[in-house]
Amino acid sequence: MRVLMVGGSNSITKDRYILHFANKLTEEYGEVEILNCSVGATTSITSLALVDLVTVRPDLIVFEFSLNDSGHLNHRPNAYEKKWQMMEMVFDFMGRKFVGVPVLPLILASSDFFDMRVPNSVYDAERDFYRFHGMICHDMRFELFEMFRGSLPEFIYSDKAHFHRGFASSLIGRTLAQAAQRVLSSQKKTNVYSCYANRTTRLTHAHEIAVRNEISVGRVANRHLQLDTVEVRSRSSIIIDAPAWPVCLYIASDGNHGNLSLDVDGLRLDVATIHQDCQEGRFVFTSIPLLLNERFMALRRDGPLQMKLSMQDGGDAWAFDCMEKGPDTGGARRVQLAAIATLETSSYLPL
Repeated sequence: MRVLMVGGSNSITKDRYILHFANKLTEEYGEVEILNCSVGATTSITSLALVDLVTVRPDLIVFEFSLNDSGHLNHRPNAYEKKWQMMEMVFDFMGRKFVGVPVLPLILASSDFFDMRVPNSVYDAERDFYRFHGMICHDMRFELFEMFRGSLPEFIYSDKAHFHRGFASSLIGRTLAQAAQRVLSSQKKTNVYSCYANRTTRLTHAHEIAVRNEISVGRVANRHLQLDTVEVRSRSSIIIDAPAWPVCLYIASDGNHGNLSLDVDGLRLDVATIHQDCQEGRFVFTSIPLLLNERFMALRRDGPLQMKLSMQDGGDAWAFDCMEKGPDTGGARRVQLAAIATLETSSYLPL
């Protein structure tokens, strides 16, 4: 049994709910292999750069990004629509890559949204999306609220966004395994996403960018992942021949980053690339969701195009809500680019 985990920081640590989930599944299926493409402090579309690198076929995908996307989207006036759009993008991508593999959504909520009476547009979009596609989801927001009759006990959260304590980890993991057994034992194609959109997300990774620009690929690593990157440096630029309009930039962000200038067929957008969680000597794998920049996406057009990435030389920069603008001085600053996602029109039909 091989399970691919695609989630936020609650799904990274293997000795938390994932441990109880794997142990419970082992009782039913024998040996369980966990592949982890989870990444914290970012949106769900960041995970696509890691999912795209998976070379083996899983038997099940667990998708857990409700908590993260709630934090990044709920303060926006069009949070419901943006979450639905991101869900289509992510599920379409996973459905095409892993045809016929069921996806089990796990919904977790921060302590701010424990109370079901607190409005949560991202949660509403998720629930409606799963109902629309006839998918079973494991809704721990609802389950915990009902279990404790709307009163939040102190032992559930280790902080406002994490379930690292023993009882909560065990409860989430074991009940998730039971939901997985229901999905896997179904005679129907339960939770198999096959309603493909007419737009296709494609990833261009660092090694492809390096070949086009005749530059070297570097590697950054921490205890969770290893990433190939190319560096955009001061007084230099990188050219990307893209199949379609860019919707996301994937970076290994650290304190030495600067603001990045993106030129798309003569249209310029400057973006901040320093993640707020960056610590000295460490990087944070994250993304810049151009998809959420309304002005940039309003200029979108179909067809292949050429992009130029360079360090920003003056002007202002768009800072997504978890990013910080770099200092005005350039010097040795650079941006470590791991991949870029584009969204193209497609005639791909459901299988």
